[in-house]
Amino acid sequence: MTATTNVPLTPHRDRDLALQVRLAIIRSPHTERDVAARAGVSPLNLVALLAGRRVFRLDDVFRIAEALDMKPSELLQAAGH
Repeated sequence: MTATTNVPLTPHRDRDLALQVRLAIIRSPHTERDVAARAGVSPLNLVALLAGRRVFRLDDVFRIAEALDMKPSELLQAAGH
């Protein structure tokens, strides 16, 4: 993993991204717990990301998108990035 994938996204867009991830989870056949396991993050970290208590990093976005069988650009574009 390179240093550029650990750069946090802009904080004012995190809320939009969290909403898009939540919607993607609702639309997918997977539960939050399944997505967390497939993305390699703990369920508590996923909840913290979605609640805004933790800042999304690009590597988080890539892993979550992959777990949802999506492209990272789909989540980012929907969130206005």
